[in-house]
Amino acid sequence: MRAGVIGVIGFSLILLCCKKGISDHYQSTGTITGPDLRMCICCGGWQIMIDNQTYNFDLLPSDSKIDLEHETFPVYVSLDWQLSQKIKCPKWIDIHKIKKR
Repeated sequence: MRAGVIGVIGFSLILLCCKKGISDHYQSTGTITGPDLRMCICCGGWQIMIDNQTYNFDLLPSDSKIDLEHETFPVYVSLDWQLSQKIKCPKWIDIHKIKKR
C-alpha cells in the first residue's frame, strides 16, 4: 500500500515536470527590431527577424509581459507563430506565445 502511494506521488511529480518542459518549448527565436514606419499597404505594426526573414506583426499575446512602447530595441525573443490568417499580406504573422530571451 505504502509503495503504491509513493509510486503515484512520484509519477505525478514526473508529469508536472514534463508539462513545464513542454510549455517552455518555443518553435522559433527572433529579434524584434522595432516599429515599421514605412508607408505602404502591407506595412505598419512591428518588425521581427526570424531565420533571416523580416516579418510584420501587430499584436502580442496579452500575457507576454513585453511592452513594445517602452522597450529598447532590439528585443531578443522566443516565440510560437504562424503566417496571419486575418491580415492577407505576405510576411505578416500572428504571434501565439512569446517571451524575452
